[in-house]
Amino acid sequence: MLTAGQAKYAAFKKKVASDLSPITSWVARKPYTTAALLGGASGAVGLVRHGPWGSGGMSPVEEKRLPALQAAEQLDQSDPSNRAALKGSLSGMQSAASNAEIAGAGLANAGALYGGLRLSRLVNNNLKKTELGQFVPPEHVNAMEAAAGQIMRDKYKVTGDLPDVIQLPHGGVSVGRTVPQGGIWKMWPKFIRKREEKGTERFLHNYLSQVTDPEYVSPEALDTSAKHQAESALRNGLIAAPLDSGPHIAAHEFGHGIFQKSNLGKVTQALRLPGALLGIGAGNATAAMTDPDSTASKLSPLISAAGVAPIIGEEAAASIHALKLMKSMGYPPEALSTARRQLGKAFGTYALGLGAPVVAAPYIVRKIKQWNQARRAKAGLPSSGELRNRVEALEE
Repeated sequence: MLTAGQAKYAAFKKKVASDLSPITSWVARKPYTTAALLGGASGAVGLVRHGPWGSGGMSPVEEKRLPALQAAEQLDQSDPSNRAALKGSLSGMQSAASNAEIAGAGLANAGALYGGLRLSRLVNNNLKKTELGQFVPPEHVNAMEAAAGQIMRDKYKVTGDLPDVIQLPHGGVSVGRTVPQGGIWKMWPKFIRKREEKGTERFLHNYLSQVTDPEYVSPEALDTSAKHQAESALRNGLIAAPLDSGPHIAAHEFGHGIFQKSNLGKVTQALRLPGALLGIGAGNATAAMTDPDSTASKLSPLISAAGVAPIIGEEAAASIHALKLMKSMGYPPEALSTARRQLGKAFGTYALGLGAPVVAAPYIVRKIKQWNQARRAKAGLPSSGELRNRVEALEE
């Protein structure tokens, strides 16, 4: 039994969730666009704070901290407290200089991501135009399900339940667990696993709401259906096969299911989340924190590439398995030729919309840092490296 306060708080949470529902739904449908918008906003704030808007080409933050540094430099440095004060001022100025050297990189990266998304959309629109008027009969999807299940059992020795399969009027997708469970993976914090459960349910809720056929899911049954499908997806995997396109699109979704049952697929699934978070972040951080001419900075795009490799690699593997599946089912050469062409376009949407901007991001950071360092050197401003050396000299 809830107390009056608890009931009031529960009602407040429900109202907030209802008010924010249009926003959360839009974010769930457009995660990359959301990332570009947030990145652009963050980059714009960074450029305003750390751009060369102060006197002599300094950033506003540097200009604000300069008097304290100049005052500390006038003190007797034989006094430990004065040395500590100078060290603190230098550290603050070094941090400001470091931010000033990469000012504009966030905005440029957001632009690159948005440009990649636009190119990806053009390729995707071309793909959809080619698929117009296509139709794969439900019995063909049933045959694919049987053939894919046989491959999972024979080749990958799956003894438990196979992924659930649903047939939709349009829009194919394959959903599975990305946060690994059991064994050493128990070290994952519980809130991450809960986040995946909620995120999967929210994704499927928004996904299914776009299915216009009320015979499949009615608005009234949407919450229950999304929860059920999310539980299935996280337990065994879920394959949604579209009926309004060529068989290669449905085969691609079955390709995901097949690949995820292989050892390599399990590793890829386990690396999707940490790879995306750590790899991409590490690539950008390496470019931002190291000298632009250093080997580490030059290799930073490869670090980011390693971060997205599990996602991009899985898409390629799903298409390869799709072609093998269609060939094993006896599809004619012309159908296989069409499948190769269309699946190549589909892969291009991931390569352009995700892979290219992510790999380009550290390169953009590096080039902007080079340009800012040259501009600051011409204006007679110290680099972050020079200020860091002064801080280290005080520590000796």
